[in-house]
Amino acid sequence: MNTIGTSLARITLLTVISVAANAQENANAPVFNLLFTAQQNLVDGYPVSLVETSIGTFYGLSTLQSATLGASVFSINYAGNIQNVYTSQPYVYLFSMIQALNGKLYLPGGSMQGARHYQYIAADLSGSVQSYPTPQWVLGPASVTTPSGLIYTVIAPPNGVGTTFIFAQIDLNGIITPLHKFAGTDGFPYSGTILIQGHDGDIYGIALKSLSGLTTGWLYKITPQGQYSKVAGLPVDGAGGLAAPIIAATDGSIYGAFPRGGVSKTGMIYKVAADGTYQKLLDFPATGMTQPAFLVEGTDGNLYGSTDGAPSYLFQFNLKTLKLRQLYKLSGNEGICACAMVQGMDGKFYATSPVGGLYGFGTIFSLDLGLPKPKPFVSLFSPTTGATGQPILLWGRNLLGATSVRFNGVAASPIAVNSTQAVSVAVPAGATSGPITITTPNGTFTTTTSFQVP
Repeated sequence: MNTIGTSLARITLLTVISVAANAQENANAPVFNLLFTAQQNLVDGYPVSLVETSIGTFYGLSTLQSATLGASVFSINYAGNIQNVYTSQPYVYLFSMIQALNGKLYLPGGSMQGARHYQYIAADLSGSVQSYPTPQWVLGPASVTTPSGLIYTVIAPPNGVGTTFIFAQIDLNGIITPLHKFAGTDGFPYSGTILIQGHDGDIYGIALKSLSGLTTGWLYKITPQGQYSKVAGLPVDGAGGLAAPIIAATDGSIYGAFPRGGVSKTGMIYKVAADGTYQKLLDFPATGMTQPAFLVEGTDGNLYGSTDGAPSYLFQFNLKTLKLRQLYKLSGNEGICACAMVQGMDGKFYATSPVGGLYGFGTIFSLDLGLPKPKPFVSLFSPTTGATGQPILLWGRNLLGATSVRFNGVAASPIAVNSTQAVSVAVPAGATSGPITITTPNGTFTTTTSFQVP
């Protein structure tokens, strides 16, 4: 080919590559959708969390409380249709919300006026509640549910003046059992993060050496039986003691952020590998998109999050390239983060902004990045052996909408979807030893471990 022909061929090839790249970029261009703006005269102000309980429906917690109402639980669907489900008594605040194995929502809280009292609320999805008084304990905002059916959290005695913390388990009837007292070199569990269950089944959190002059911290873990150990030191120095929630990613590592850490004290993202090795991955820029305040893993294996303050940003952190990408800059009417984000079963991210919006009482929005819909995954089943009729729990993620569970090819019925993490079935007649396969509208997963039929 002559020089002119070669040049034309190269130009044509570059044009095709450019068009393809632009098409791909446009195909993945973020689509922001403001679903709801909270108002002061409603019982849905200050939304702080969302839990998808069935495909297309979330339940959320709003923390607005006043002389006429307390914190509330609401439902909202993909289209933004919202409905109040439960409103607590005036001046009652609720910290957080998780869905347990029985399908109910569990919320720790207390009174903000007069004689303080503390309680644990279990609400079913129709709004019927049971309240479990916890007079001798102050329940913290961090809690996690496990395949055992128990809930784990950090608590403190009401007269502990914030210096005595205890790791405890709570059963589904509100019974609290202390397991480990933080003392000596255990440090102080940081209330700004959450507890997570790692791939090894242990519970992980962040502790600080001191409640004042916060300069030293570490990632710790506690077994479900209460055995405490330090995993890795964390560079809290310069971070102002603030830490974003940690997550247990599918690669087996734990990721977290310090909103005021890093070279410019504007934020950093770090990783703690399964062997306890700490690695700083990214320093946030000195200006603009700063102070990462929330992290969540997407179905593409990358991290997504929000920044704190106004204006707020939504970002992507690519774990392969270690590059930070700005996805969307929120206006004040769209919300002011830190925003708690979850990925819905439709692949979109859904988030609550606790403040901002048209009335200043928060918003709920979605962000569509064209990511794959979450496929089911089963990390364990329990028990691992059983005869016909034996109840079996499948535990994992993205299990909502399960339409089929098969034991070595034999279908089980009925199927009880307790949460996005848990599905219950009974061993069907005719089942033989072999893998278990579960199917949802988003895909199918087959366990690598075989279930044993005697």
